[in-house]
Amino acid sequence: MTKPTFNIIYQLLLITGLSALISISSPVLAQEVAVVQAASFAKDGGSGTTTGSGVVAPGGLASAFGTFNITAGQTSYSAPSGQPLPKVLGGVRLKIGTTDADLLFVSTTQINFLIPSNTTSGGIQDVTVTNANSTTTTGKVRVEAFAPGLFSAQASGKGVAAANYTTNGQQPYPLVYNVVNGQPVHADLDAGTVQKPTTLVLYATGLRGAPNTVANDPAPGLTNVAESCTVTIQGVPAKIDYAGPQPEYFGLDQINVVIPPELSGWGILNVRVEIKSGAVSRLSNDVEIKLGGQLTALNIIKDLNLAGDTATGQLSAEDAVEMDTNVNSPFYRKLYFIDVYRFRTTAANTTVAIDLRANLADPDPLDTQIIVRKVETNGSQTFVAADDQGGGFGSCPNPPNGCKPLEVNNNSLLLTLIPDPGEYWIFVTSADVAPTDMGAYTLKFSTGVLTPIAYGQTVNGSFSAATKAQTAAGVYVEGYYFTGKEGDNVRITMRSNALDSFLILRERNGDEIKLDDNTGGPAPNGLDAQITQVLPTNLTLPVTRPFVIITTPLANNVTGAYTLQLEKLASFDAAATATEAAPASRVPSRVESVRSPRRAVADRAMWRRPVTKDQ
Repeated sequence: MTKPTFNIIYQLLLITGLSALISISSPVLAQEVAVVQAASFAKDGGSGTTTGSGVVAPGGLASAFGTFNITAGQTSYSAPSGQPLPKVLGGVRLKIGTTDADLLFVSTTQINFLIPSNTTSGGIQDVTVTNANSTTTTGKVRVEAFAPGLFSAQASGKGVAAANYTTNGQQPYPLVYNVVNGQPVHADLDAGTVQKPTTLVLYATGLRGAPNTVANDPAPGLTNVAESCTVTIQGVPAKIDYAGPQPEYFGLDQINVVIPPELSGWGILNVRVEIKSGAVSRLSNDVEIKLGGQLTALNIIKDLNLAGDTATGQLSAEDAVEMDTNVNSPFYRKLYFIDVYRFRTTAANTTVAIDLRANLADPDPLDTQIIVRKVETNGSQTFVAADDQGGGFGSCPNPPNGCKPLEVNNNSLLLTLIPDPGEYWIFVTSADVAPTDMGAYTLKFSTGVLTPIAYGQTVNGSFSAATKAQTAAGVYVEGYYFTGKEGDNVRITMRSNALDSFLILRERNGDEIKLDDNTGGPAPNGLDAQITQVLPTNLTLPVTRPFVIITTPLANNVTGAYTLQLEKLASFDAAATATEAAPASRVPSRVESVRSPRRAVADRAMWRRPVTKDQ
């Protein structure tokens, strides 16, 4: 086990007490005595009268807050170093249940102590403080077998970690922060490499009671519970070499974790510990480290053949990552694993279909997302298009019957137009709602998948086994594109005697503008689809640009012929739809008409921060 250099930090946090009270907000002080973990100061009482307290673990470090009477003569008392911890300090005694706690520090407002190791876990325990003047104050605290908390350098449970790191195992280990004007400031750490890893030494409490199911203890008297712990750095899992008691200091736990090299250059990142035991999971507070250096260079897995190509792969914790950089996003600074594929086209208006499927047989399949970017001559990347849920189109058993079958899995299918010749990268990644998601996938790439259509034109189409695109659920789709001016009034109608028509109008970037099931009216069978829409305007001065139409029966393996008509209207008032003329003839739609946020991904995908070609 890596030996720490924690003496200064331990003295700062646990003996002197300092200003830890300022991190405890007023709800904690609602009781006479409020007990919180000494690392995180988290309040999570769980029930009843413990609202102001936290969750603590036997053998762990804790802090009690309240108003206490101590022996006159000093403002606080600290346990003598190098000696067993006393049960009475400054005239004060603290009991958890009926057992006296070992004390490290007492003042008139704070007591730092050890939760007795024999304290019964799994419920609420009484807390009794006997003051120097023989008066008592009481409270309650929830005690569980494990309750992880990480120490921070500012003794608040927040900010830069109270931690060391090493790249070579040689003493003394540097701290992960520098002290500037008396305050801890993040130091730039080297994320290391696979061949020469950097080990982060975290200090914690509340870990040692985690399940110990593997005989991996490093030395007599030490219990390594790494198998029950997960450490993530900004959501990315990191390899744990040791998690358990730190042998030199009372109540202190230690975690030795290898920093994932792919996080190089991402700056200030959150570190968190999770402990699981069966269905029970508990998270620590977040602390921070800062990783300097260069972003990890991307590896192009394969150059895709324009004639059609298929690749299989797996997103894993060893892959490069991207970050959501949108400060207004709920996923701000979340990380996503990426695999990268490349294709090049020398022709304008190349149409492509990119089909990304997870292995749905996996217990927890990858929630897929496709992002396409153009690589500019200077190595920068320009966003082109994205898709999150397009490959999930399918039908559930016996629709409609209240079933909404539009998305039956989390696969992706992007049909789009590549206007300009050049080099393009396809990023295989996970959906915004699934940061650091991992799993196996299959990528299918094909071209020549969209048919041009113009205003005033009607085309004949047909779904069959020869149709180029089919969702993972087995639904055939065909794509068309047209050039329209922003602000144009358009009407798109899909009719068929053989199937229930379904229409989708999309931006070229993959965002859904509108979808329709049965608005096409009663002729001939009440199942025709029709979209009337003003083409969206993205700029003050409307521009002419391409739009994409998707046609589908939205039913698994259904085939048959249909017609597609595209019209430009002077106004919508001048051309009432068949549905408006005969509303009673409509049948219920198979889907909600409200656009799903997960089918409007372009704006979010543009905030993903890519690595440049030169890196």
